[in-house]
Amino acid sequence: MIAFDIDGVLISDTHKYEKDVELNTFISGRLEPIFQIPKEIEYSLLTSREYNQNNTNNVKKLISMLKNKPTDVYICREKDEGRYEYKTRMMKMYPEITVLFESEMECVNYMIDHGIEPKRVIHWGTFIQNALWDVCIRNKYL
Repeated sequence: MIAFDIDGVLISDTHKYEKDVELNTFISGRLEPIFQIPKEIEYSLLTSREYNQNNTNNVKKLISMLKNKPTDVYICREKDEGRYEYKTRMMKMYPEITVLFESEMECVNYMIDHGIEPKRVIHWGTFIQNALWDVCIRNKYL
C-alpha cells in the first residue's frame, strides 16, 4: 500500500507559517488537496503531527475534502518522540506500507540510515521533478 506524508505532499506545509497567524489562517482556510487519488487506489496517510485533539480534527477536516478516503491514517506521534524517529518506527511496524512519499529529504535520509529500504521511502519533490522531466523528454517538449 502507498502512503503519503500529509504536510508537504498532500497539502502545503502550512506549519511553516505558524508565527504569522493571519497568513496561516488564510492558507488553512483555503486548503485543498494537491491531487485527488483515483478511487481504485488504496492508500494511507502517515503524518508526524503530534497526536492531540486539534491535529486529529485538522486531519479529519482534510480527509473530508478527499473523494477517495484513505484506508488508514497514522497520526500517533507522542510528544517526546522525534518526527523522523516516529516515521521510521511506523514504517518498520507496518510492512504493508510498501512505499512512503515523504516531503522532507532529511527525513528520507534519516529513514534510510535507520534501516528502511531506499525503495520504500521516496522524496516527493525529487519524484515530481523526475516525472516532469520524463514527460517533457518523452513528449519532446524541450
